[in-house]
Formats: sequence, structure tokens, C-alpha cells
Amino acid sequence: MEQFKNYIFDFDGTLVDSRPELLTTFKKVINKVYNSEDRLEFFNLSDTLEQVSLKIATGNVEQATLIKKYFKEIYDSSDYKDTLVYSEVEQ
Repeated sequence: MEQFKNYIFDFDGTLVDSRPELLTTFKKVINKVYNSEDRLEFFNLSDTLEQVSLKIATGNVEQATLIKKYFKEIYDSSDYKDTLVYSEVEQ
């Protein structure tokens, strides 16, 4: 029997739901940059971080870069406590 060298699987959206974590992180970022959460209307899960950042910054590249930087810092230090394992997934 042939062994596989690599395995590819879809983690997010298949095994876990990261939407709550992403939303929480964007709320923190927007509040940090704009001292408000008014720009959450630009949040769309189908967009990339680059796209969301530019939309939140309304095209301002400098602000978008700052948004991406803060997003990565906050998300990576979040412990992913708002990322949910789907109920159908055995733990």
C-alpha cells in the first residue's frame, strides 16, 4: 500500500468556525485604529485580509497596512478562544 507524503485538508469552515474569532479581532482592530466599531459594515468573510483592510480604511493604503499589522498581532495572540469546533466533529 502506497503511503502519502503530504495530506491536505480544509480546517477552517470544515472542522472549526473561526468567524466569531475574526469578528472579535476586527472589532478590536477597528476600535484601536478609529476608536469606534462603526466600520464593521465593511467586514465580509469572503474577502481576504488585504481586501477587508482596504475597505475598512476606505482605500487609505497607510491605514490598511496598520489595520493588517494590528489584526495579525491581535489574532495571533488571541488563544483562539472564540474559534468554535463544529458539533459534528469528535474531539
